[in-house]
Amino acid sequence: MIGMAEKVLPPYPLEFIRMDSRIIVRARDGGTLLYVKDTTLGKANVKAGDILEV
Repeated sequence: MIGMAEKVLPPYPLEFIRMDSRIIVRARDGGTLLYVKDTTLGKANVKAGDILEV
């Protein structure tokens, strides 16, 4: 996870929760989530409260 594209502090609007060997991410704000998966930059539109598994 890189963070939200529209934010000055990109990781701030994200809450990271560790569950065993997984990491769950909850968006505190809506926007464009930027992440890297398998060396490729990805984007996803999220709303406040959305939960994603990393």
